[in-house]
Amino acid sequence: MLRIVSINLALIPVMTGLLLLAFTFSLDQAVADELGLPGVSAPNGKASIFGGADDEDGIIYGSASYSIPLSHRYGLQIDGLFGHVGRVDDELVQGAAHLFWRDPGVGLIGLYGSVLGVSSDEMYRIGGEGHLYLGQISLEGMLGWDEASVDGSLYVSGTLAYYHTDDLRLFGGVKHSDWQDDNIAGVGTVGFAGFEYQLASSDTGRAYSLFAEARIGENDYAAGWGGLRVYFGPHKSLKRRHREDDPFTVVPDLEMVTQPQPPAPVIIDDVEID
Repeated sequence: MLRIVSINLALIPVMTGLLLLAFTFSLDQAVADELGLPGVSAPNGKASIFGGADDEDGIIYGSASYSIPLSHRYGLQIDGLFGHVGRVDDELVQGAAHLFWRDPGVGLIGLYGSVLGVSSDEMYRIGGEGHLYLGQISLEGMLGWDEASVDGSLYVSGTLAYYHTDDLRLFGGVKHSDWQDDNIAGVGTVGFAGFEYQLASSDTGRAYSLFAEARIGENDYAAGWGGLRVYFGPHKSLKRRHREDDPFTVVPDLEMVTQPQPPAPVIIDDVEID
C-alpha cells in the first residue's frame, strides 16, 4: 500500500510537467513568431568518451545524443550511454529521452524518462526537469521516481553552474537516489563538481570540449572521470550550446547489493544443525 502511495506521489511532478507543457504549447502555436530564439536552434548532436575510476576499479563510458526542434519552443532529445562501471564490475547500457519547452533567455521545463540496464538488473526513471538561466549562472534540477524490482526511490538532483567565460562552465551540486534491484542499487546521496571547456569552435559544424567531474557520496562512494566531447551543429559558444541545443546526459551512480549470507550451521555433539 505504501509503495502504491509513493508511486502516486512521484507522479505529481510528471502531471505538473504535462500541464505546463500543454499550456506552453498553446502559447507557442499562437505567438511563435514573437518569442525570439527557438527552443532548439537546429538539429544537433554530441558524442562523448570519458574514463576514470571509482573506489573499486576503472570506469569507461561512451555516450551520444541527438536533439531536434518539434516547434518554435519545443524540442526532443534522445540519449544513449554505455560503458563499464568499476564498482559493480559490469557493463551498463542506458537509453533516455527529454521532451521539453525552452526559452533560451529564460529557462527550460520538460519531462524526462530513462531505462538503465546492468546485466539482468533494470531501473526505470520518469520525472521532470527544469533550468533557470540568470546571465552567467544556470540553476538546473530534476525530480522524479526510480522504479526497480526490489525497491523504488524518489530521485532529486540540483546543480548550480557558472560560466566563467562563455566557453568555460564550472558546476557543482547534489543528488539523491537509493533504488534497489536484485544485484544493483543507487548509491544514495552524492555530491559532485566539475568543469567543461570548449576549445576554439570552427565553421565545420563540429566543436570539441574537455570535461571532468568528481563525485563523493554515501557508503564510501567516490568516483572521478575526464574526457572529450564532440558537438555537431551550428557554430556557437559552449553556453549557447547548453541553452539553445541539448539538455545534459544523466550518468548514474551505482553499487553492488550485499547479499545476506545464510547463518553458519551449529554443530552439537557431532550433529550438524542448520
